[in-house]
Amino acid sequence: MAKHETDPLDAVIAQLRELAEQVTALDEDVRRWHTVPAIGPHQLNRIDGDLVTVTYPAGADTVLSVQPDGAIETRVHGAQGAYETALLKVDRLVYAPHGAEGPVYLVPYAETIPNA
Repeated sequence: MAKHETDPLDAVIAQLRELAEQVTALDEDVRRWHTVPAIGPHQLNRIDGDLVTVTYPAGADTVLSVQPDGAIETRVHGAQGAYETALLKVDRLVYAPHGAEGPVYLVPYAETIPNA
């Protein structure tokens, strides 16, 4: 093979190395999670019936805001828009920022908590 030609195998090896690095980084992210964060009853702000907003993080002056892509953000306490309002179920909060036209997201909820 001439000096200026690139071996196709080199490109494959480079791609495999890059993929291996991505998998390693993902594995490290997964190992960081030792628990699944959940919302407790002390964080609920009732709007009407089973509709709530959630003080987040606990004790803060902000509420949980679930974005259309599922990202979690916060908004000033009192915000009650489509991204901040959830339907309270026995063991979860249901967020549907775009109603039936978009994705639905679940956030774990624990009605009873120890050491309360």
